Amino acid sequence: MQKKSLVMATCVALALVLALAGVAAAGSFTWSVNGPSEVQQGKSIDLTLTVTASGTFNWKPSTGWPIGFPNPAFTVNSAYIINGLGSGPVTLTSFTRTPRYFTGGPNDGQRKDQDDVSGSATTNLTLTAATDLIPGPYTVVIVASCLPGMDISPGIAGDQITGSVSYPVTVTPGATQPVVTINSPENGSDYLYGTAITFSVSVDQPVDAVLATLDGASFTLDFDSETGNWIGPSLTTLAPGSHIFKALATNSAGLSGDATSSFKVHVNFGQWLPPIFGSNKQMKAGSTLPVKFTIVGVNGPVDDSVAKPHVFLGIKDMGQATSLLDTTTGLPYFQLNIKLPAAGSYQVGVQGDNIVGASMGIITK
Repeated sequence: MQKKSLVMATCVALALVLALAGVAAAGSFTWSVNGPSEVQQGKSIDLTLTVTASGTFNWKPSTGWPIGFPNPAFTVNSAYIINGLGSGPVTLTSFTRTPRYFTGGPNDGQRKDQDDVSGSATTNLTLTAATDLIPGPYTVVIVASCLPGMDISPGIAGDQITGSVSYPVTVTPGATQPVVTINSPENGSDYLYGTAITFSVSVDQPVDAVLATLDGASFTLDFDSETGNWIGPSLTTLAPGSHIFKALATNSAGLSGDATSSFKVHVNFGQWLPPIFGSNKQMKAGSTLPVKFTIVGVNGPVDDSVAKPHVFLGIKDMGQATSLLDTTTGLPYFQLNIKLPAAGSYQVGVQGDNIVGASMGIITK
């Protein structure tokens, strides 16, 4: 956040005006204001005010000469936003007063009605009401009085200088909830088993980390400076079925945003194996038919660790097929022996959870 300093000498200028009105004042209070040029919406405006006193000030008590002369004071009457929100007062008294005395003449050694004042004092001004401001430019006004003496009587020479200083500040939009987008896997997508599934998340603002889970288990994402996205490892072995990927991001203000993607993985029917080759193959009624076939993913046939297909005759579930290995190719296939019914036309099909199945017509005689 940028900071700036605004130095004012309003008291000097006002002192000169008063001098023209007959007040022989040569002293001055100057002050500098330091603070942010921008404040985030919802935050207070914190300023530091430093006051420096120098020179000779006139003073005069209203009655008599007090035994103890008060130190000069600089009072911050108020500090407020231009629309009236603000706080105050604050009085600063950390200045050094050195009395002035007559030298020579009939009043030699007597106390003058003047002090030499020096030193500086600092205070912090916090405008908590600024938390209600909407974004935009504002002006902080600090109204102050330079009071080097007290008990000032009207018409009697004594410096009592009042002034103000304006400090510009811009209220910027406050922290917002992060918007989290899951780029991959897309919600509702469906992948063939063995496909390399990538995980990519984007957030619309800087965050320290994105916490992710895959099917309830922690899933690590790392920030990729080239794409500006949070990336996880690609997976090719997610089991067929439904999966849920979630991502949660939290910013420095403690605000969080999340997103969820639901996707699926499936396998496909591969091919029929002998003795079934073509549709409407004629078979003997009452005989046993070994139904053989493959189920495949991206990289070819899979076994029952991945898929559990069932064989159907018409709408009747004949049972789950057994996973076997082809002794020639070494590749897995499935088989279920079924007894064929009486003469007629039938459909032999393969179905199962997360399996894109197939069917074939046979004729029994």
